[in-house]
Amino acid sequence: MVRTIRAVLLVLPVVITGLYVSATTCVSNKKFKVKAVCGVVTDPTGVPIPDVDVELENVQSVVLQQVRTSEDGRFYMPNIRKGEYALRVKSRYFVQAWQPFVLTKSSAKGRCTPMSVRLELAGRCSWVSKPK
Repeated sequence: MVRTIRAVLLVLPVVITGLYVSATTCVSNKKFKVKAVCGVVTDPTGVPIPDVDVELENVQSVVLQQVRTSEDGRFYMPNIRKGEYALRVKSRYFVQAWQPFVLTKSSAKGRCTPMSVRLELAGRCSWVSKPK
């Protein structure tokens, strides 16, 4: 009995933390226009985050392309047609970010003005901002 209680007490904080992080959903981002699908993902202090999943979704929420951020937190998705999409950025340690946008040019290799993605901790809203 004591072993069972100890096991529950050891696992409970992990389960509660996981539920709390996944329960925070913020969808108030207004759609903006971009010329290419690229960006940099940072933590709440502005430090780039490597190995974060970045997904490109169509208007039906079907994942069309997925990449992981580089060591410097950057991502790039070439060869995307003009149209309406959403960007979903997920990391197991942060609240996910979701942003609808309109791609105004066919995204081919070349220069890209990056979107900024700030991933926040549980209880706060992560966000994506348009390129400057």
